[in-house]
Amino acid sequence: MRPKITQLTPMKPDLHTHTTASDGLLTPAELVALADKHRVTLLAVTDHDTFDGAAQLLGKPTPMPILQGVELSLRDMSGLHLLGYGRGTDTPLHRKVRALSQLRLGRARQMVEKLNALGYPLDYDEIACEAKGSVGRPHIARAMVSCGYVADTREAFDRFLADGAPAADAGKRLRACSGAPDGAGEDRRAAAPSARRLAGAGLAGR
Repeated sequence: MRPKITQLTPMKPDLHTHTTASDGLLTPAELVALADKHRVTLLAVTDHDTFDGAAQLLGKPTPMPILQGVELSLRDMSGLHLLGYGRGTDTPLHRKVRALSQLRLGRARQMVEKLNALGYPLDYDEIACEAKGSVGRPHIARAMVSCGYVADTREAFDRFLADGAPAADAGKRLRACSGAPDGAGEDRRAAAPSARRLAGAGLAGR
């Protein structure tokens, strides 16, 4: 039975989390356990380019309500990502995200092939096994660190793993599919002009 939140319940939401379905280190169940330990009252699972993490929790008893979400990169706005929250399991947004997930897997395999050609041999199947989900750039970066090709994941990104995931029309899709878009990313202040431009297309949040 889903836990109820009343007006008297102190709210401690976490609206931006990742699992092993994308580039997180915890499975969805482990993430819920950690959130419960820290007394989180509302948990949004917002993996990169996939709803699979949140889907693993649908219909299962959890100590707090689970909000399914997704994080999408913006192709022409470096540093700005879009968080989408919504409902349903087969909306146009879900179908688009599934297509993006396949692109993500194909891109990851191509990156490994390019690194092999550059003289940095990596085994894609080993990376996929270690990832326990969708393979992304962070998994490749960690593999490069493990092989001694770079000192840390930051160096792997700076030298080899360029940005550029496809999601230019994410804002309009989220609004059209009964989802709520919000901004995210490491450098939101620098991306503020782009965020203001997106606001006209339906961007919500802080």
